[in-house]
Amino acid sequence: MEYYLIMTDTDIPIVENLFDIWDIKQDRAHKLPGRELLFFHGNSYTTFHDILFQPFLLVSEKIQNVIALYEPDTVFTEIVLMDTFNELAELYFCPELHEVDCLTEQSEFNPDRSVIKKAVIDVSKIGDKKVFSLAGVQGFHVVGRRDFIESVLRRDIRGLVLLPIETISEG
Repeated sequence: MEYYLIMTDTDIPIVENLFDIWDIKQDRAHKLPGRELLFFHGNSYTTFHDILFQPFLLVSEKIQNVIALYEPDTVFTEIVLMDTFNELAELYFCPELHEVDCLTEQSEFNPDRSVIKKAVIDVSKIGDKKVFSLAGVQGFHVVGRRDFIESVLRRDIRGLVLLPIETISEG
């Protein structure tokens, strides 16, 4: 099966963050509020893409629906992004994805492991997960299986960048 590292071609700089972004892990999801407002000061070029990674993973309702279809136990927190410059608001969802420790020794990173230069994953450690975040790295790095990615791409998604991941099976 093929897997892809999911990235975005833009991020919106959030200036106010009312909750601890490190609580966005499956085992700490109960600490999050049901809905949160986040304010930022955009500019005339600000666009609301369907996936954002700063300050944490945010997805549009289109992607949220696909995640819920492929990973039905995923918990979502509603986040409303408020652009104070353009006086616009957009509803996003913060998925608490399962973390999977599947990166192999062949993977390459920058010194603080916040940038993945080359990802090689062991598919025997993934199980039945179709979309998940990578354990053992800094920040949010999301991987999607090909069937999940194809479903996302059928929905006219804005701002999505995909990088194929090399796979091995050691188990």
